[in-house]
Amino acid sequence: MNSFIAKLILASMLVISGCSQRNPAVPDYQLLDGTPSSWSMNPDDVVLATEAFCEANSIAVADGTMRVVSHVAADDLRLWGVVYHGIEGPNTIRLFSVDDKTSDVTSIGGID
Repeated sequence: MNSFIAKLILASMLVISGCSQRNPAVPDYQLLDGTPSSWSMNPDDVVLATEAFCEANSIAVADGTMRVVSHVAADDLRLWGVVYHGIEGPNTIRLFSVDDKTSDVTSIGGID
């Protein structure tokens, strides 16, 4: 019983201090709009898919790149959007879309 109480207190302290259960293999990102229910992918999946796309297409992701994830649904189409700020250096932006059903990643373009 004491072990259970100790674990409960430790878990509460971690939650209060802001420690999350996120996968450490997933790069940091900011999520806008929350996670949609009943979609195939979650935000971690989307970030990992875009990272794999960048690696497969020789798109160098600079250290310190900030990722912002959002989503949109229209009729039967569910898309995730990932904006990379500082992807190829300071003041560069690149947008990717990820199809929730197929996990296909598309590079929409960027701004230097």
